[in-house]
Amino acid sequence: MSMGFLVLSALAVAPFFVVLYVIDFIRSISKDPREPPTIWHPFPLIGHVFNILQIGTNPYVSKLSEKTHASMFTIDFLLARLYVTNSSDANANVQRAARTVSFRPFKKVLMRNLAGVNAHTLRLYDEGGRAEGDGSFVKEIDRFVLAGLSQGPGLDQMITRMGVAVTSSLDTVIIDDAIGLMDWVRHTVTLAVSTAMYGPKNPYFLRENRLAFWACDKYKMILTTGLPSSIFARGGLRSRDILVAAFEEFFRSNGPETGSEVTKGRYHMYTKHNISISEMARLEMSTSFGLFPNIVPTSFWTIYEIYTRPRLLEEIRTEVRNAIIVERESSDSHFTLSISHLRNCKILISTFQETQRIRSRAAGVRQVMSDTIIDVPASGRAPASSYLLKKGAFVQIPSEAIHNDLSSWGSNARTFDPYRFLGLSTEPSRSRGKLNKGSFIPFGYAPSVCPGRQFAATEIMTLVAMMVLRYDVEPVAGQWQPLESDLKEPVTLAPPKGDVGVRFKERREWKGIWHVDVGDEKSTFKLASG
Repeated sequence: MSMGFLVLSALAVAPFFVVLYVIDFIRSISKDPREPPTIWHPFPLIGHVFNILQIGTNPYVSKLSEKTHASMFTIDFLLARLYVTNSSDANANVQRAARTVSFRPFKKVLMRNLAGVNAHTLRLYDEGGRAEGDGSFVKEIDRFVLAGLSQGPGLDQMITRMGVAVTSSLDTVIIDDAIGLMDWVRHTVTLAVSTAMYGPKNPYFLRENRLAFWACDKYKMILTTGLPSSIFARGGLRSRDILVAAFEEFFRSNGPETGSEVTKGRYHMYTKHNISISEMARLEMSTSFGLFPNIVPTSFWTIYEIYTRPRLLEEIRTEVRNAIIVERESSDSHFTLSISHLRNCKILISTFQETQRIRSRAAGVRQVMSDTIIDVPASGRAPASSYLLKKGAFVQIPSEAIHNDLSSWGSNARTFDPYRFLGLSTEPSRSRGKLNKGSFIPFGYAPSVCPGRQFAATEIMTLVAMMVLRYDVEPVAGQWQPLESDLKEPVTLAPPKGDVGVRFKERREWKGIWHVDVGDEKSTFKLASG
């Protein structure tokens, strides 16, 4: 390549960068001094984008968080301004400003781009899209979802169906066969969660629909951002079409009648607003992106963290035995896992939550609906501050920075400690009861905290409890190898890079017929997230 060509190329792009520097300068002098401090980039307005594309949004934002002691900071893009929280106090105070810092605008974007609904359906996601009676369409849907996932007969039915599906998957494990652990967890959890939600007419019983979902999930970010899908996500569109057709059949065959209370509630709202079956299918299909991509990797990492620590594995086995009711018969042994007793397995629960804390990469985004002041008290990291968030800007709350905050979690914040949530950490003052609001957000944050957190926790710990008693899991390579998270995946808890080959070895003393019993419907898992 000649020197002349390089010089000409530099001269060609120079005006572009001059324009960017001018725009950045004008923005900087017009920026209100009360706004959070800006993290400057040598290539203004576009440099941050290239870094995000290179390593992923969450890892890049976490790197920026380490460069400043400010409780909030600003990232300027060419077409947007993003404020990022950098302390649990800032996080909590942004939560309190939910009326003016809201997720509402993104729901409409998701329905338009990810689900591909038509203009009529999309209008229901406007503030004016109101049903007869009280509240908006979205609020009424949310009420049905919350009711169906709260303690009671509806949640008990989902847990029972989930338990049957998990038991069936564990019953059919091929002993001593080499399999991919992540592949097996993905299959097991996808079936268990979807069966709990949709019942005997579950569209995901068909393998082609499960494959279509995970194929579409790979294109989720492209579909969501609104880039030309016919160019950049043709495979995603084909897979989405398969899922839409599957859910159309679900609704035509009266699937909601035997589905969960959540599914029945959503179906009630669809029919109340005269939504066509094809549009119902698109709306319902889109909920799958909130079901599987987060529960599956959380299940995998919880299993991985336990099996790679022999002492912890034995402690959890000892603990979980107390949740099993054993009945011996002449020919068979019957084992019943009591969910109400499982909720007392404190080491298992602590390990599950520590897995969430150490592996979570959630990065909730909100939009500032009107100018908002966020007051943040002084901490060991930063002085007291009062920040102005300008209307139209966006706010991101990255869980990685929050979950590694030394002021909340102590000097061993980056170390996996399965006993941390018991108060048995090397720094017992960092026990669960001492946590500040906003310092642990694996299920999001109020008022948008995940309504399905009790079901998700129950599914994961049911799978883990039965698995650790029934099977030894040995790596094909002979010993467990360290695994990294795929940080480019835009999910709350990232899956592993690649997979790990394992063999299941049956534990003879736990061979028999297994059941799951819900038990006391009033009990819940005591989670730090609420």
